[in-house]
Amino acid sequence: MKLTRLADYAVRAVIHLATKEEGELATISEIAEKQSIPQSFLAKVMQALSRAGIVRAHRGKTGGFSLMERADDITIRNIVEAVEGPIILNRCLARQGECERDVFCGAHPVWREAQEALVKVLDNYSAADMAERQLNNLKRGSP
Repeated sequence: MKLTRLADYAVRAVIHLATKEEGELATISEIAEKQSIPQSFLAKVMQALSRAGIVRAHRGKTGGFSLMERADDITIRNIVEAVEGPIILNRCLARQGECERDVFCGAHPVWREAQEALVKVLDNYSAADMAERQLNNLKRGSP
């Protein structure tokens, strides 16, 4: 399994917004520059995040983007699923009966355990947590 660029860029964009003071907006060009994301790709990412209710687009001359909720309330899982859909490691985990082998397959419980572990980790970290880590790393001079 590999995290797509779409999900990676979405997480970076939300982390950037989480570093902002309440009421402060960030433009596409600012986020793209600070997070090393191609501007054209970022526009698509921000649309998906907006549709999912994670970011709010502010129109007009002084417009930009802000978070819809507190950064503490947005998990990394929320962000990934907003652009990728539900996290499903294998089709047999999508729903009961999706795979005719799930009742006897030796791999099924392993896939389920792996998926549950991944989801748990992504649920344990918020955009605020990641923003704090990023700011601390920048203060220490780490990329």
